[in-house]
Amino acid sequence: RPGRQHADIAPPGSSLPTRALAAPPLLRPAPAAIRASASSAANGELISAHAAARMYRLLGGATSAAWVCCSVAALATYKPHRVLHNAIGVAQACTALPLVWTTTESLARTVADNGWEALGDAQPRSLNLGLAAASAWCAVTAAAAPAFTAAVVRTSDPVRYPMPLVVAACAVHAATALWSLLARRRPRPAPSHPDEPTAATRGEGLSLRLLALTFGGFSACAIFAPFPLATVPSLLGKRLARAFAAWLGLAAVSLHALSRAGVAGGGGGAGPLADGLALHAASHLAVAIARAALESPALYPAAMACRPAVAASLLAYALAWRASSRARAPCAPAAGGAVRSPPP
Repeated sequence: RPGRQHADIAPPGSSLPTRALAAPPLLRPAPAAIRASASSAANGELISAHAAARMYRLLGGATSAAWVCCSVAALATYKPHRVLHNAIGVAQACTALPLVWTTTESLARTVADNGWEALGDAQPRSLNLGLAAASAWCAVTAAAAPAFTAAVVRTSDPVRYPMPLVVAACAVHAATALWSLLARRRPRPAPSHPDEPTAATRGEGLSLRLLALTFGGFSACAIFAPFPLATVPSLLGKRLARAFAAWLGLAAVSLHALSRAGVAGGGGGAGPLADGLALHAASHLAVAIARAALESPALYPAAMACRPAVAASLLAYALAWRASSRARAPCAPAAGGAVRSPPP
């Protein structure tokens, strides 16, 4: 109509129509969404950055469901009359879920906010590699469960999952591993030049790296050590201790990534990482307290045979909870008002 002829005409020097410029703020795309979509289009990606973020969250939920089903099948079906003992075992296995959720959420936020190229940075690359390795190990231990659980600890009784569960769990874990490896193959962005870290942030970064090395040792112990030492720190017995090594390794990778991340302001995916590590450590300690309060030590001959190692693992979890909780808190502003980040 004549009265609306100029509504769609762009003003001089602008590439957008005036109708778009006058759109209500709630209807305008967020700057992060614009950057992510433009990055995906410029790089010729097959799917958008927001679709990739949804894929991370979907795989995180599917991985969690597969792990819970395998945990129940391995622990709750063995001597089912021991209801409390089996329930505590399943609760211990489920302490891995915060690591799965927050790792995938951290990667989802990274790609949604900054586009595909952000996955080429050091922290997302290490998280993708850790998630791929954990998923691959879960698939292997589900497919070959009798071989990993056939050791004689009082009795043999290897774990034999139902075939539909084996197929479903292996498919989910393989899909997660494949997606993480493909997402990791992003070109590295140009290196940045962070501010010089303070002495406090250097100390926090060093403590996180030492904890990452400790949890990496726990993972290697669960895979390679003989029983009963292999059951530390999970105390899941031979039926699930070797499979739990996947999540101990993911915890080690997350701790190392957190030591490199700019967690001072909770930017990117550092906030979810710190939350997940803190919740994992807190839930592990809570299950340990419940186990000591509700059950007899005679039900845990492996733990009784490795009491110094169990005590050391509880100390490591307490330190991990403290370090990840402190990493989530903002750092003090430096001179000039800038917030300093932990060391690269």
